[in-house]
Amino acid sequence: MHNKDKLFILPLCCLLLLGSASGEDENLTKAVKQDLRAHNEYVPKNEVDAIKKRLETEGVSRFADWKKAAELGIPEGQVMLAICYTNGVNVPQDHEEAVKWLRKAAEQNNADGQFRLGMRYAKGAGVHEDHAEAVKWFRRAAEQGHVFAQRALGGSYFDGIGVPEDKTEAVKWLRKAAEQGHAEAQFILGMCYLEGTGVPQDEAEAAEWFLKSAEQGHANAQFDLAKCYHNGWGDRTAAEQGHAEAQYGLGAAYFHGNGIPEDKAEAVIWYRKAAEQENAEAQHVLGLCLLQGFGVPQDEAEAVEWFRQAAEQEHANAQFDLAKCYQNGWGVPEDIAEAAKWLRKAAEQGHAESQVLLAAYYHEGIGVPEDKEEAVKWIRKAAEQGFAVAQFALGAYYAHGSAGVSKDATEALKWCRKAAQQGHWQAIDLLRQIEEEAKKAENETSPLFQLDRWLR
Repeated sequence: MHNKDKLFILPLCCLLLLGSASGEDENLTKAVKQDLRAHNEYVPKNEVDAIKKRLETEGVSRFADWKKAAELGIPEGQVMLAICYTNGVNVPQDHEEAVKWLRKAAEQNNADGQFRLGMRYAKGAGVHEDHAEAVKWFRRAAEQGHVFAQRALGGSYFDGIGVPEDKTEAVKWLRKAAEQGHAEAQFILGMCYLEGTGVPQDEAEAAEWFLKSAEQGHANAQFDLAKCYHNGWGDRTAAEQGHAEAQYGLGAAYFHGNGIPEDKAEAVIWYRKAAEQENAEAQHVLGLCLLQGFGVPQDEAEAVEWFRQAAEQEHANAQFDLAKCYQNGWGVPEDIAEAAKWLRKAAEQGHAESQVLLAAYYHEGIGVPEDKEEAVKWIRKAAEQGFAVAQFALGAYYAHGSAGVSKDATEALKWCRKAAQQGHWQAIDLLRQIEEEAKKAENETSPLFQLDRWLR
């Protein structure tokens, strides 16, 4: 008798003890299987919330069903009980107890139990970490078609964890998971085709897998899909079928002439299609085209509207460009306070140019109350990101000892040198003049003296 046949038959001793309850137990088996299938729809996103919600809506009796099923040897019940022990739901959290029930399910050839037991060995949770043992259980589940196990096994071969590294074998298992719709596996498979890892390089095939993953909301796949089209890889089918990332990428390919003849008017058509689907990157670029008259008649007012739509989606570059429109009165009445509002939004996302411009606003009290210390704060943030203009300005603050910053020759020179190393001409000229002046007068060789003199 196969193990799977045993799942539906109680041991004789249990039948004698429980009486003729086979119909009841069969219903229990079906119910618990449904519970596990429903639960797996949430895996691996938010398992704790998923199981708590089920118990809140269906009562403690549901947990009792899982416990009873587990004790009767029904593997789906054993997995559900293990999940409860894993997350401390209705029982004290106990990883070793979770492993016990997962092992019982895994040894009955239950794929969910095998995959979860493999994850336990991979992470060393309730058992000693053992990647070879993890791979063993991943393989057993993967061979039964368990999509998460296939992804895990593919990753093990890809990185050489628990098995010798084998990119070809990795691709084999990743493909199986990808063909079942696993978004992460689709993305990795796309990268394999893009880079020629484990398969012959094929940018068009990469674009196809990125598309499948992107359609499920995978952010990296969406980015790489756009990059594929930007470089003229892949056919235009996805764009013509209305996929926003593909439309944006195809627009970029036309704009830059990558893989197809440059055609800015055609680029604008595709940017607009993507923008109308709320693709923030396309909205921003379409705004730039309208602002500058690339491929379309110049229209500052419409440019502002597209910048605004992208900015409201937290697109930092769009927020910066919208701020500039308000600052300069492009397409909207000049409004420095509104410009400052959008600059702050972009600056808080780490947009270096916005941080510098916002610092200037605070330094001069333009659109915001004058606040030199706030100006230094934003200049420092931009400087620490490697923005040369900010590095030079921060050096000036240290040289003068202004805006709450103490004079510090070492810091001043440090930041000026950083700016000079990036080709900032004022910083280069300043450092050259300091060296020349230092040679002329022994009593005026102080770096702080020279910096203070030349920065006035």
